[in-house]
Amino acid sequence: MSWINPVTNFIASIQTYITVGLGATTLVAGIGWYTTGLKLDTARQEVKTCAAERKADKESYRAAQEAAAKKSTQEALNKERENAKQAQKSDARYAELRSKYDASILRYKQLQTNKRPAAEINLSSTSSSTDGSYSYSDSSTISITIKDAGICAENTARLQAVQEWATGPAFKSKE
Repeated sequence: MSWINPVTNFIASIQTYITVGLGATTLVAGIGWYTTGLKLDTARQEVKTCAAERKADKESYRAAQEAAAKKSTQEALNKERENAKQAQKSDARYAELRSKYDASILRYKQLQTNKRPAAEINLSSTSSSTDGSYSYSDSSTISITIKDAGICAENTARLQAVQEWATGPAFKSKE
């Protein structure tokens, strides 16, 4: 057992160093553990903050979408009401024009009845130009039926009412 004594002496001489080393190792491990815990707490807090911000962004986006949809719906309803008013005005104008043209047809019929049984078609006064267009002399006359005159009156009244609507204030740009 002669070998135990020198080993025991050696361990006794380095025992202070071992204790200091173990203490330093424990201290370094404790500081590392504490620092890692702080970093984890900071990371957790950042994740919570990011999640809250994301939730707020989603809510803000949803609210903006709802507001835009509501505004769009309101604008569409306003435009529909405006178009309905314009359509009523156009229909009233059409009725007014149709009445005017129907009165003209009745006057035309009365004149045709009083003057002659039927108007003459004077094709000899029609001349063709080189570009394919036709010119009619002032004395050219044609005869159409009252039914055809009514169709022309209806179409003319409708087209005039639509033209007045299309060129009216509802279709002008808003500046």
